[in-house]
Amino acid sequence: MLFRLHALSPQLDLAFRHADDAAKHDAVLGACQYAADKLPKREEIIKMGLDILRGQAEGRDESIRELQKFSEERDEEYFLLNGQQSEEARSRALMLFSEARVASAILMAISSTAGALDDAIYEAAMSMDDSDELICRLQAILQPAS
Repeated sequence: MLFRLHALSPQLDLAFRHADDAAKHDAVLGACQYAADKLPKREEIIKMGLDILRGQAEGRDESIRELQKFSEERDEEYFLLNGQQSEEARSRALMLFSEARVASAILMAISSTAGALDDAIYEAAMSMDDSDELICRLQAILQPAS
């Protein structure tokens, strides 16, 4: 079975599959943080989601619902704008797409199910134009200590 992370980077996928749980957690948190840092404007709900990932947030259930709603709303607006021809609409659509992908990555990471963690990295990577630096950073995190 081919995973989405493998489509992004076979080497990263392999490193992720062989990493221990602590390294996987660090990589997923790193991917979400890096993707959030690349957003032109970081919404408060994104900050809250990152805090949940770090174990530093209260009101977890409500924040997760808000993050899910944020992601869904951004996706809906993206699809409405995506076909429009104006530069402003295309620019806004790309920003909405990126925000939705970051929120989705954080939600997947919070769920911590086996398949969701690598998908969280993939979603984080899809939030940006060029994911090469992210991939390099994650491979460094996932490298076993010598």
